[in-house]
Amino acid sequence: FFLCRTNQALDIIEAVGSDNVFVQYDIYHMQIMEGNLASTIERSLKLIAHMQVADPPARHEPGTGEINFGFLLSLTSWICSTELFAWPT
Repeated sequence: FFLCRTNQALDIIEAVGSDNVFVQYDIYHMQIMEGNLASTIERSLKLIAHMQVADPPARHEPGTGEINFGFLLSLTSWICSTELFAWPT
């Protein structure tokens, strides 16, 4: 991967200075690479345009692995925005 941490993407967005550049946030990889999903998502939410959802360690649907998606989604008001997510099929 070119970028391995959320802060790297946020730094690039800030350097570019465009209001048309956003993060595609991969929940599965960010749990593996940096953890601390709840605070990272809350801190970065205004720059996240899309979230890819899968549950580590096997990259299956939410509820089959180590992430407590109920807790994660309850933290923010964006739960109602289904367009923000890419759910596994």
